[in-house]
Amino acid sequence: INLPTILNANTTNTITFQSESLDSTAVILTYASASAGANYTLRFNGGDYYTFQKMTIRATGATYGTAISIQSYAQRNNILNNIIEGVAVNSTSTWHAVIYSPNGNDNYLNIKNNIIKNGGYGIYLRGNNTTSLESFLEIENNTITGHYYLGIYLLYMNAPIIKSNTIHNTSALSWSRGMYLQYVDNAFSIEYNKISGNNQYGLYMLRCDATPSNQGIIKNNFISTSTTVSNASFPIYIQLSYNINLYYN
Repeated sequence: INLPTILNANTTNTITFQSESLDSTAVILTYASASAGANYTLRFNGGDYYTFQKMTIRATGATYGTAISIQSYAQRNNILNNIIEGVAVNSTSTWHAVIYSPNGNDNYLNIKNNIIKNGGYGIYLRGNNTTSLESFLEIENNTITGHYYLGIYLLYMNAPIIKSNTIHNTSALSWSRGMYLQYVDNAFSIEYNKISGNNQYGLYMLRCDATPSNQGIIKNNFISTSTTVSNASFPIYIQLSYNINLYYN
């Protein structure tokens, strides 16, 4: 399913797709992609003001396993109360990111109350660059399990809210990570998340720069790590990042 721009869609005239019974298991969207250009079951392709909720969205391609793709500056979209499934793979490729945004500032994106399963990545979202960050991202109350490499990966983001998510994996990969944030800047909030399983790094942050007047906060998270090999493990690892407060973790 490809979701383009719809004329006259706005904050009042939104577009919603949902299960008639409001049961996320009653409606199943599934697709086995055989090419990189069609690597999605559902694609927000520049379309704004969409809500997809209370469905199962499943990718079954052996090589290309993205369930939801977000691109071309799709903005003000909601992904709520779904079961979103990729393929169980031993892969670190973004071809197997269950929810995937390859680049561009898809602002005002809400990913909430979903079950996200399998893939190399659970969620992979990338903004434009260090001078043009994606804004108003909220990832809240999702359960992310079965990923091989990363639960949540964010790059080039302005002040996202990542709250009350449960991230757990049993991967045999010795350098897997629960959450990896890179160039996530300004007043971001990471709170009340539970990260566990076979991760070398629970929360890994690189070059995440808040400011004295817009400080980042990491609070009330439960993070545990372990590995199947002799590598050291780090529940929270922060490198080259500034103006961040850590409380009650």
